[in-house]
Amino acid sequence: MDSSDFIQVSDLRSLDKAIRKLGIEAIEGVENGVPVLTVTIGRTLFMATIHNQCLKLMYRLRESDQPGGVDFSNKWNMYNFMGTLIPFTDGYAMKHETLVSNGIVAGNLKDTLTCFAQSISKFQNEWFTLTT
Repeated sequence: MDSSDFIQVSDLRSLDKAIRKLGIEAIEGVENGVPVLTVTIGRTLFMATIHNQCLKLMYRLRESDQPGGVDFSNKWNMYNFMGTLIPFTDGYAMKHETLVSNGIVAGNLKDTLTCFAQSISKFQNEWFTLTT
């Protein structure tokens, strides 16, 4: 596969449309001056953006001031998923997938978003157990 096989996602609006087409809620916004989408799957919220023409999914722990939270958040503070979107007739597929600390591999955009949300949910359960 050469670089011409990769989809050029030049703006967030294209990603927003692709996500909404899957029936997943996304809202445009800004995080630390960077345009992002806030994606909602069930009760899980995370951010999606385009970084160097790759899909980047992010989740940040905000409760690092809770008891025991500093060490935990230093390890888990940012989940990152970087994947190159490749167009297929039935949607987008992913190439070069990595999720820091979690090893998720997903085959398409919907699976990628769903797996990412599930990993956040699992993490939140661990966090709740640690802090209660």
